[in-house]
Amino acid sequence: FIISTTLIVNMKYKASFDKLAKGITIGTTLFFIALIYMNILVINEVNIFIILSAVIPIVLIYVLTYGYSPSGYEVSNESLLIHRPFKNVKINRNEIVSIQRMDKKLLRKSIRTFGVGGLFGYYGKFSHLKVGNMIWYATQRDNFILLKTVNRKSIVLTPDEPDKFLENFM
Repeated sequence: FIISTTLIVNMKYKASFDKLAKGITIGTTLFFIALIYMNILVINEVNIFIILSAVIPIVLIYVLTYGYSPSGYEVSNESLLIHRPFKNVKINRNEIVSIQRMDKKLLRKSIRTFGVGGLFGYYGKFSHLKVGNMIWYATQRDNFILLKTVNRKSIVLTPDEPDKFLENFM
């Protein structure tokens, strides 16, 4: 698709978790709670600093993973905003060269090089033999949309309504 300058209003798009992301998030949450609980149970028998050295990294990993996870997208005349709890990502529309749907079978062969693969979504840096290096802001393994920017970045999004999302760029 070629990007046009048609006037649009701000449109928000949900980004729901797929079953795997839900399962990994719930399972990891329960596992982390169990680890913290077990550490609290032994607090009388062990030095509190040893306990905290185990609990703090677990909490930190969980909070940071949540904080940088994508929660939705917003399209306006000026930009695409990727909503995240800690810091949103803004991509100016004039920096977007192309946008297209991607086949989920193709992107399933992507390799995570530095990112998250299920806990609160799939995001970070990924690589693919045909597509190259990509930055994912995804919450599911379907509805893939690939953006290309003027500085040759490839960005993957997964809005719940990909066809409606694409309409705002035509």
